[in-house]
Amino acid sequence: MKNAIKSNMFWICMSGIIVGRIASRILTNYFGLKGHDIVANVALGIVFCSIIWLLITRQYLWALVCVLMSAPIIIAGIGMDLDNTYIIIIGILSGVVIYPILMKIFLRLKKG
Repeated sequence: MKNAIKSNMFWICMSGIIVGRIASRILTNYFGLKGHDIVANVALGIVFCSIIWLLITRQYLWALVCVLMSAPIIIAGIGMDLDNTYIIIIGILSGVVIYPILMKIFLRLKKG
C-alpha cells in the first residue's frame, strides 16, 4: 500500500511540475516576465485553498504543518510580486532554517 501511495505521489508531483512549466511558458509568451508571477500566484492560491480545506475538515495539525512549510514560498512569492530581491532571499533562507526543523519534528511525531 505504501509503495502505491509513493508511486501515485510521484506521478502527481511530476504532472504538476510539467503543467506548471507549460503554463509558465505559455503565459510568458503573452505577458512577458510577469507570466512567471501569474503562475506563482496561482500556485499560492492553491496552497491557501488546501490550507483552508484542512481547517474546514478540522485537521488542525496538518494545517499548521502546511502553513509552516508554505511560509517560505509565500514570502518569496510576495518578494516576486514586489520585485524585491531581498524579500526573495529572506524566503529562501527561511526555508533553509524551517525545513530541517520540521523534518526533526516529523520524525519525533512518527515515532511517538
